Amino acid sequence: MSEVDKLFEELGYKKIEDKYNIDFNKLYKFNSGDKINEKIRFCKLDKYVHIENYNYDSGITFGKYLDMQELKAINKKCEELEWI
Repeated sequence: MSEVDKLFEELGYKKIEDKYNIDFNKLYKFNSGDKINEKIRFCKLDKYVHIENYNYDSGITFGKYLDMQELKAINKKCEELEWI
């Protein structure tokens, strides 16, 4: 596990990697009880980062606000992948 992967883990994310993507997922519940999957995806083929939240209860996908620690981890992962 790389240092950047450890940083994501410290932020509560679980890494799932396949041939095409590196995903960092975090599951949590709103106070209302809605279950949310927060995802930061690094697409290896097209070299892009996709960030979203998915509400399992309503089926709605919506944007995600990044805090500075998440932004730092994303930038470090892009450096590690030699995208920047």
